[in-house]
Amino acid sequence: MKQILQNTVAALLISGLFTPVIGEDARVTGLLDQLAQPDLEQWETVESQIIATWRESGSDAIDLLLARGITALDDSNPVAAVDHFSAAIDHAPDFAEAYNMRADAFIRQERLGLAMDDLSQVLSRERRHFDAMVKMVFILEQTGENARALAVIREIQSIHPHRGDVKIALERLEKVAEGQKT
Repeated sequence: MKQILQNTVAALLISGLFTPVIGEDARVTGLLDQLAQPDLEQWETVESQIIATWRESGSDAIDLLLARGITALDDSNPVAAVDHFSAAIDHAPDFAEAYNMRADAFIRQERLGLAMDDLSQVLSRERRHFDAMVKMVFILEQTGENARALAVIREIQSIHPHRGDVKIALERLEKVAEGQKT
């Protein structure tokens, strides 16, 4: 398992973790540009708009599958969630948010290699998907890949400088990089 995860991480980093991008939504690009401004006061609103836009597949049926998967996650049923998200992916293979949410379900099942595979799919479609990157940092830390986690957290910081959890993780990982205990 660890070897599969290491190979996946290496492939992501060698191939350029945040490229290629299959297609970017102009609305999301504009919102992400706003979010990157360190002095943005209404960042929570912009963040919510980004997440809502990411969750729009353009298909009522796919949106329903995504909603059912999210409900299954909320009900602590990651197995059912994987089924719903997988169905969404089968019918809309370019829909990044289905991969992102399935990665969440895989993480809850401790299937980190599968989660990392899905996160790479997300980032190939939306290179600035900060939520997918946060999940990636979690996995990298869990597997002792702290230097790589630090690189990803720094990328998140440039995209979304407002998240408190990112600031805390950045401080923690920088201390680890300096050889200090957290």
